[in-house]
Amino acid sequence: MKVVTQKLEDLAKDKNPTIDEIEQILIDNIKFATITKVEDKMLRNAGLSQKMPEEYYDINNELYNNPFARYEKIGLVVKKMVNE
Repeated sequence: MKVVTQKLEDLAKDKNPTIDEIEQILIDNIKFATITKVEDKMLRNAGLSQKMPEEYYDINNELYNNPFARYEKIGLVVKKMVNE
């Protein structure tokens, strides 16, 4: 949610955003996944339980802007997407 909040704040700094622009940020970035306690511990151990990895912000990296970057960084794969 911190990343989504920052994206919305950045959009508002640049211009007066439209509802469609705000909606697109929310659609593109708010994703939920159910993970096990072991997987949660993996995220915590990697320091990624509440933030994205550096690669998320690197335009030249395959994880750039990927809402599941922190999962992929530690080797977790999202198996099923609902309402995609």
